Parts: sequence; structure tokens; C-alpha cells
Amino acid sequence: MVIIDLFCNNIALTASEVASLKSKTNGGSRLIIAYMSIGEAEDYRYYWQTSWETNPPAWLDDENPDWPGNYKVRYWDKDGRTLSMGPTLLI
Repeated sequence: MVIIDLFCNNIALTASEVASLKSKTNGGSRLIIAYMSIGEAEDYRYYWQTSWETNPPAWLDDENPDWPGNYKVRYWDKDGRTLSMGPTLLI
């Protein structure tokens, strides 16, 4: 099993890149799991809007003091749950 981040150098992995990780060189296979936080939005991700720093949406909460650049998300808020971030869903 391999646990990965969806992004590499700020670029989302493609389906074919993820599929290639499933095959070992010896012919075996592995389970690939991609981690994605639904509890925080990160200011270094492709979906981040700089306007949120001065005018945050209602669903965006305070910065996590233990992880600079990570902001708590009120995922129970309807707008936070349905905010579309391009081809993927943030929450």
C-alpha cells in the first residue's frame, strides 16, 4: 500500500500516473490511496484565492497555528461543502 498526496510540485497527478504506481517492477500490485484534507484549505493549493486572505468566505475559518498556510474549513456549511475547485471538489 502507498499513501500519496494528490499533488506533486503543485500539479495534480493524472489518472495514468496513479495507475502506474499500482504496478510493482516485479509484477506485483499495490493499493494506492490519495490523501486529501476536508477539514482545512491550504493557501498553497491551486484552488486558493488570494482574496480570501482579506475577505474570507463564511466557511473559511482561522489559520491553523500548528500548520501555517492551512485554514480550518467549516465543512458543515453548505457553501463550504459544495465549493467547486475546478475538476475536483474541495469539500
